[in-house]
Amino acid sequence: MAIEDLFSTIADRNQMPAPSKQKKTPARHNTTRSASPYTIKNLDAAIAHLEHAIRIDCTQSVFGRNYWHARVRQASLTPTITPAQLRRLDLLLVATSVV
Repeated sequence: MAIEDLFSTIADRNQMPAPSKQKKTPARHNTTRSASPYTIKNLDAAIAHLEHAIRIDCTQSVFGRNYWHARVRQASLTPTITPAQLRRLDLLLVATSVV
């Protein structure tokens, strides 16, 4: 039995169209980079990591300032960010600014 016939037989049993006839919808991907992957629970650890990584990257550049600047901007979009966290992120934004 051909694979198409097998799908047709299974689809007939389930009252569904065969896969070749089904409408294909594209997978959803987060195409915007505006959303923060961080939460209020893990933001302090993320900021500490960024502080450490940026300090090291300034002496021996691996990723560059643009990369770190984008990461800091992304972290600053975390909902319910505290004023202390915002101050730390502001300092990192200044440190990663490209002049």
